[in-house]
Amino acid sequence: MADWNLRLLLHRLWGDQPLSYRSWAVQPEPMPIEREFWRRRDVDVLEIPLERYVTALAQQAGLELAEASV
Repeated sequence: MADWNLRLLLHRLWGDQPLSYRSWAVQPEPMPIEREFWRRRDVDVLEIPLERYVTALAQQAGLELAEASV
């Protein structure tokens, strides 16, 4: 959440209302201010690389991911 434009957009969408369901954000190395932002909105931060999260999610769903060519 280092991007202030995105933070402003999310604040306007959510306001100060808590969510009625559990949410999470995948962020490998969140800064303290980002952790606090998510904590105030009851969002769990998963401090892992997105690629690792997607791979684990695909495995749980029984899917195979194609290798990305760089």
